[in-house]
Amino acid sequence: MHSMQLIIDADSLQQAILKSPGKLQQNLNKAITRTVQEMARSAKGHAPKAFSTLVQSIRAKKISALEGVVAPGVNYAQAVEQGTGIYGPAGKASGKFAPIESILDWVKVIGIQPSETGQTQEEVAWLINRKIAVTGTKPQPYMQPAYDDNKQRAEIRINRAIEKAITEAGG
Repeated sequence: MHSMQLIIDADSLQQAILKSPGKLQQNLNKAITRTVQEMARSAKGHAPKAFSTLVQSIRAKKISALEGVVAPGVNYAQAVEQGTGIYGPAGKASGKFAPIESILDWVKVIGIQPSETGQTQEEVAWLINRKIAVTGTKPQPYMQPAYDDNKQRAEIRINRAIEKAITEAGG
């Protein structure tokens, strides 16, 4: 998880806050709201879309006037972002199986057909699941690219909000 934190040590800002404390909060609230909305949109654009469940779970949430969060709401989000097994952060097979229903649903959505006569999609799903347990899944980053896409714009937007607050407060 990434976060942005700005520490500002400026006399003009401090004076503006003392003169008009609500101006900074008001301007930053707008900047942060827009930033988390844009990051969420970007993350949705980068996320894999086999089902769209992951995409639909990504939300921008305001925690306070000065804090916002963009996060997916599914339990497998980190595994998609970072990969699993030999491809994941641990670099070794976990031996864990995914819920077979999820794999079977994916097989059906993707349209994978059995290559052997008499083989069912359920058997194909089981083979895929076994392969995942042995080797894992490759990362499909979507949050990191969203962060990278938006970090500079967010910093500029927040700096402008601070400058506007100083100007509005007569600084």
